[in-house]
Amino acid sequence: MDLTLTEDQELIRSTARDVLAGRVATAGVAAVAADPAGFSADLWKEMVELGWTGLAVPEAHGGVGEGFLEACLLLEEMGAAGVPSPFLHTLACGATIERHGSAEQQARRLGGIAEGRTIAYADGATVTAAASGDGYVLDGTARFVPFAHAVDDLLVVAGSVAVIVDRSAAGVSTERLDVVGPNAENDVRFTNVAVPGDRVLGGGAAVAATATAFGPPPPAPRWRAAPSACST
Repeated sequence: MDLTLTEDQELIRSTARDVLAGRVATAGVAAVAADPAGFSADLWKEMVELGWTGLAVPEAHGGVGEGFLEACLLLEEMGAAGVPSPFLHTLACGATIERHGSAEQQARRLGGIAEGRTIAYADGATVTAAASGDGYVLDGTARFVPFAHAVDDLLVVAGSVAVIVDRSAAGVSTERLDVVGPNAENDVRFTNVAVPGDRVLGGGAAVAATATAFGPPPPAPRWRAAPSACST
């Protein structure tokens, strides 16, 4: 197997390295430590303008259509530069929606990601999903969700149910946690949160398997100091 990068892949990597090297002072871990979002909004906007958020999104949905490998080159450079952002989590959820979402969900959600909309995966092991019409009502708490207080959407898997929740929806609240590591993590509380049918993905177990294969593993308990509250 030839793992040599192509000319285009080398260009993606070198461009990312150059851009991020010049942003460490304003977007690195130390620089955003006191930022409520936990990452640089200015850098995120620049990443959108550069087409990074749409790199792995198919052209049919408004993306660049390169692929997951090319996006991973960006991730490697972000890690090397110590620049936290919801890019990995959004990428993983986007790949999951591409694999399990309907044609309408792919067009809408992947197009939104290419335009800079953010999304994070929430393990809903302690969240219940009760059927309501063609949708569901969520109750419970998902733990250690990265950037949950700042992303636009949450991909929640509760048992056999997988849904995309608008983070600003009524009944969704977040509690920022003080944890070891560069990512801003939260507990997410769902209180009678109504999720319409067009936000329901098929096959919760399959969705969870895909989301955790592409992105970070399901969260596990870890040390934390006293949390601070942040409700939406």
